[in-house]
Amino acid sequence: MRPMTRQPHTSKRGWFSSIALPVIALTLAALATIAATTQVGAATDDEPEFIGRFTSDPDGTSEGRAEIVSYDADSKQLFITNAEADTLDIVSLPDFELVKQVSMEEWGAGLNSVSVSNGVVAVAVEADPKSDPGSIVFLDTNGSYLSSVGAGALPDMITFTPDGGKVVVANEGEPNDDECGPDGEGFAVDPEGSITVVDFGQPISVEAAKELTDSNVHTASFSKYNDQKEALLDKGIRIFVPGATVAQDLEPEYVAVSRDSGTAYVTLQENNAIAVVDLASAEVTDLLPLGTVDFSTAGHEVDPSDKDDKFELRSVPVQALFLPDAIATFSSDGTAYLATANEGDSRDYDCYSEEVRLGDPADEGGLEFPADSELATRTADEADLGRLLATNAFPYSADEPETVYAFSPRSFSIWSTDGKLLWDSGADMTRRVLDDPVLGEGFQGQTGFDDETENWTGWEPDSRSDDKGVEAEAITVGEICGVQQAFIGFERQSAIAQYDLSDPTSPAFVRFISSANYDWEGSEPGSQVIDPEAAGDISPEGVIFISAEDSPDGRPWVVAAHELSGSTAAWALPATCDSTTNASETGSSVATPSTTTPDVNNMAGHNTSPSSTGSTAAQASTEEGSGDTATSNGETSDTTAASSSSVVSLAGSGSELAHTGPNSGWLALIGAGCALFGLLLAHQGRDSTPIVGDEL
Repeated sequence: MRPMTRQPHTSKRGWFSSIALPVIALTLAALATIAATTQVGAATDDEPEFIGRFTSDPDGTSEGRAEIVSYDADSKQLFITNAEADTLDIVSLPDFELVKQVSMEEWGAGLNSVSVSNGVVAVAVEADPKSDPGSIVFLDTNGSYLSSVGAGALPDMITFTPDGGKVVVANEGEPNDDECGPDGEGFAVDPEGSITVVDFGQPISVEAAKELTDSNVHTASFSKYNDQKEALLDKGIRIFVPGATVAQDLEPEYVAVSRDSGTAYVTLQENNAIAVVDLASAEVTDLLPLGTVDFSTAGHEVDPSDKDDKFELRSVPVQALFLPDAIATFSSDGTAYLATANEGDSRDYDCYSEEVRLGDPADEGGLEFPADSELATRTADEADLGRLLATNAFPYSADEPETVYAFSPRSFSIWSTDGKLLWDSGADMTRRVLDDPVLGEGFQGQTGFDDETENWTGWEPDSRSDDKGVEAEAITVGEICGVQQAFIGFERQSAIAQYDLSDPTSPAFVRFISSANYDWEGSEPGSQVIDPEAAGDISPEGVIFISAEDSPDGRPWVVAAHELSGSTAAWALPATCDSTTNASETGSSVATPSTTTPDVNNMAGHNTSPSSTGSTAAQASTEEGSGDTATSNGETSDTTAASSSSVVSLAGSGSELAHTGPNSGWLALIGAGCALFGLLLAHQGRDSTPIVGDEL
């Protein structure tokens, strides 16, 4: 036997260890490091998932079948107001099955709003006539009656305080339009607007709700302002109905409550103001005027005509009143903010209307402009300004005929709690709709209705350009991975816009969410029903956010009740969180909207200066909301089919927000280790001495 000899040989791993492995390892380390320092809380680039829908009263008429929705995390149920059937629809999740339909006829002529807290459901119900005092009805989450108390005229929106100790109701106090006032002006019956505060004296419970009486009810009135009309007008607050007192003219629309449950912020929509209410004393402590936006400034362009045969945003010499509908509260870095959806609702009744088109002749109730003025020329053209809807009431004045005021800046806004405008989206939402490959096809449109055939005629693009555009009506704020997100419902465009509120003075667009079918051609004659399986979900009236912790599947959800399609739809949002890193530490920047700082004026003549402090992301603190578990809906749809109709657009480069994977810290460590190991091997591979091994 010959002895074994050692033969020198060159390692076949040399090229891999010297070149490929260190390159791969360094690349992995770099990518992992980037992932570890990317902004936390932003949504991923994945599309939201359409979960399903519930269709209320599918055999009834469309309008009003689903308007406001609230959610109970314990029972995993939605509570949906169905004004068409005068019922509260209780729907289970995630299967979207009807659990119970609770008739509200016993307590009034129609339900307007619902809110849930700690197993108790509060429902706002109007009277017949609506100018009489309404009711607040309390149920348990099974729909069983607990108690009821009185409210003001036309209780329009209801919410629990975050601590569950109170219910707050905005009593709109709309006039009865059946009988006009003296000389045919104004209204014979015009109740006062007010805010009802139901104080439980403890966090609400089913047992506590059973013991409620009218002694728990307090009313925040505006009557103390009746002798301050001129001062309020000087501030820019709109008080203009002929013959109405200040308290009659002020009409509360929507309520948001501070996180400490001490203060309510109530939109006075037609008055272009916000009321501040101290909830401990049930007293109105302040009225905040909101001012106007100038459509002639950069970043605030509009398409003002439905007769121009084109989709085009341009500067026009028109002021726009905010006139917000929904309002939400949130906080960032310990500072509280307000967010409003600026719908732009006006007063338009048989007995009194403030609405005119700028092209209407002066002798037919239109506004009169100097013959040689720019407005006289442009309003004579329906393709320019002739079709634009505007007010003939305050702040318009015949003494200043070249200043006109349209309804709504077609935006959402961020305010300080003392009423200073910090940011306005301006034309950003409209421009993104226009640029979107799907939503742009239905730009500023709506479904039409044929009175003769009594059927819906399908989608009519550009049909709302002369009015309020996409019509931002609903807004809610929720937290995803530690970052506040705003969700704004477009009533006419039938879409929801998501904005990141990491920097409240410069929110960043994230995405659109919509399941509307802009190719839908209409309903069957005489049906008066929009089938959401064919048309999609049309006209979101109420939008809520359900946190990942409270949702049925551990993902954050957005749920919207759609007024015209009578459907309540839900989407699960993509989100990846890193519990060890926060955005304020990473210094990552967030893409900002393409608008400029708005030029916004107070109607009394004082400029407000929205700040613009940059777009660096900052870690937001917890949501300051209205108190619902989810923060202001039969048949189970085929989720697969519905998902295929869901439209989710990520418009504009840079608008999608980066995210952090849950294991990015470990990836960084592993990558660094691989890099070190690869470098060691590479060092060995560069040695000219052959690697010696045993060879059998």
